[in-house]
Amino acid sequence: MVIPSGSTSTSLNSLIRQGKWGDDDGDGQGANGVTASGDIWVVIYNKDGRTVSRGETLSKCRAPYKVTLVSTGGYLQTQYGVPNRTSFSGATVDYYIKPDSSGSCYFASSARPGLSYGTGSSAGPANIWDPNKGFLTQSTDSSSYDRNFPTTGADGLHFDLEMPAGVDGSRFTWSPVTRDGITATVNWESNLARTRVTLHGPRSNRAQMRSGNPSPLDVPSLPQRFELVGRDSRGNEVRYGFVLKQWFVNRG
Repeated sequence: MVIPSGSTSTSLNSLIRQGKWGDDDGDGQGANGVTASGDIWVVIYNKDGRTVSRGETLSKCRAPYKVTLVSTGGYLQTQYGVPNRTSFSGATVDYYIKPDSSGSCYFASSARPGLSYGTGSSAGPANIWDPNKGFLTQSTDSSSYDRNFPTTGADGLHFDLEMPAGVDGSRFTWSPVTRDGITATVNWESNLARTRVTLHGPRSNRAQMRSGNPSPLDVPSLPQRFELVGRDSRGNEVRYGFVLKQWFVNRG
């Protein structure tokens, strides 16, 4: 791509300085032999319409991706030639891409906290809560992850992800996700055969717990959106997303 890696735009003059041009007649040879105005930029969207950075790993769960290339109007001018200048209009073109088609895309079917008080009159609506599986996934669309559990958190709190039918959770590895000082880690606990999500973030130390006027903590900016992604060696993916709107700190 003509746009440098790590950038989303470039000027035509920048491309000329890099030698990325050509003139069959040689009219633009020599120092300052060719000049131009105008810019080119690129925007990448996933299937949900969210913008994607160029460094982000593409996911089959978010495909197809739309790559939009935009050029502004401008001119191209050489030192010699008749005519030696031409103007052009801006344009937009869209391309659609998909990552490797091997493997499948899944979403965790539920998020299971402690189930001790989730039955009988304490149980939630059947379309949201299952007494054996916990909170059922309400949305697989990243724009509405705030419908999923949890919406509040604290350091050390955890819940387990229920894998879709036929998916072996032990085969997946997960990368931690950090948002403004809050980290969600995902680990397979083989002794209990479960995929556990643990939240880590601001917490009070022993001195702060004992003090009547404790020193301040770093306060995260909320809400924060988390998308957890597990991948196996066969190209399969499992995802789960949620939005934390509140963060609690225990003073003991």
